[in-house]
Amino acid sequence: MRVARLKEAYPTAKVELWCEDEHRLGLKPIIRKVWSPIGERPQVLVHQRYEWTYLYSFVRPKTGEVHWLILPTVNAEVFSIALEHFAREVGAGTRRRRILLVLDQAGWHTGKEVEVPEGIELEFLPPASPELQPSERLWPLSNEGVANRFFEEIEELEEALGERCVALCATSPSSYARTPATTGGRRQHENQSYSNVLGISGLVAVTGILARSRASARVGSSLHTRLLAEAGCHSATPQRQTRIESGGR
Repeated sequence: MRVARLKEAYPTAKVELWCEDEHRLGLKPIIRKVWSPIGERPQVLVHQRYEWTYLYSFVRPKTGEVHWLILPTVNAEVFSIALEHFAREVGAGTRRRRILLVLDQAGWHTGKEVEVPEGIELEFLPPASPELQPSERLWPLSNEGVANRFFEEIEELEEALGERCVALCATSPSSYARTPATTGGRRQHENQSYSNVLGISGLVAVTGILARSRASARVGSSLHTRLLAEAGCHSATPQRQTRIESGGR
């Protein structure tokens, strides 16, 4: 066991097990079933485009602590930035706290270009085993904040995604910082610490404790379903109403 070996190597340190994964979202809409009156089909305005952002999630399964980052891409260099930000946020890098981080074998996780901060140890899952990754359970929850919604620009989606991450915390998050990105038509920001070489400049960061009641709640609970059915509603997939613009992306 890697945790046991780390405890032996650092007997005075607090060894913690965390998991990390990334989730792609963008201007290609997420369509989900919603409740509507019987005989009516809800409509959702869509303008399908292929511009993406990525939600990075670091979660500690034992306590529900979660650290989210929203960054515009995935590669070894940006993953190194995410690791650095996470290590600084949780206080890794000292002999008092060591982190064993479980993640999959994506190329940007395993590449030689990845810079792993002091205090972080990487543990890779077997290939093609998403069912072993606890962070995967967060994506249906984060998607709730952007499903069946139209976003004109990627920044609007990132704002909604950041708000959703805050809402998923049991209490006010211990930290919430927005640093708008600069390139690809995104807003200029005074802090250029991440920009010049990588082509990005910032991130949205949210840290808090995941609300277990919200994480485990089922929208389609039996009571909820019965009450809506008695009110003359049914679960229906919204019909896409395409927005067409001349010269659109």
